Amino acid sequence: MLEAARNHFTTAAVFSILLLGSSASVAVPMTMPVCKKPDISFQTFLRRFADDVAFQRSRIVLPLVARAGDGVTTETTIALWSLARIRALKDPLIYPRNALKREHLDQHIEMLDDRQGYAELFQFRDEADSVKLLYRFRRHGGCWALEEFNDISE
Repeated sequence: MLEAARNHFTTAAVFSILLLGSSASVAVPMTMPVCKKPDISFQTFLRRFADDVAFQRSRIVLPLVARAGDGVTTETTIALWSLARIRALKDPLIYPRNALKREHLDQHIEMLDDRQGYAELFQFRDEADSVKLLYRFRRHGGCWALEEFNDISE
């Protein structure tokens, strides 16, 4: 996971991405979402993030690190998505709660480090044409934001 020293949502930072198969890193300006009121809990934040597209777009670290491929059967690619790229997606960035049942998807939340404020959400379907989407969130100044999206579908 990318690490950067970030204290508040209004902080702008620069981080480096190590490109797979390359020793070169690229410095990219990063924009942190503005957060006026700390989140009560990750679960409360996630419900709103999944169901409210305007709120969702206000809580994404830009550019969003987007990975595709599982690294085993398909090569992993890394891209940096702008908000315009996210808006242009054909499918939702994250499936809202009402779509999970319709799409026969399950989801699992894992709090990786509550003290540091890391959480992962895994939305998946265990079938031959499986959907496997991994979202990485980090708490900044009491508020959660999406830092990375991984499409590891087969």
